[in-house]
Amino acid sequence: MGVVGIQEALQMAQSEGLDLVEVSSSSTPPVCRILDYGKFKYQQTRKGRTFT
Repeated sequence: MGVVGIQEALQMAQSEGLDLVEVSSSSTPPVCRILDYGKFKYQQTRKGRTFT
């Protein structure tokens, strides 16, 4: 998608009924994805990873 401002990204996520999730805070700018956080957390748990 490219570099998008935080407000625009939040609006995009909210308009789709999804969540804005930061997946990599160590990069500049931080990498975020628009997704269903509950589903993402469930899938990661099934893979054996733990996220809080």
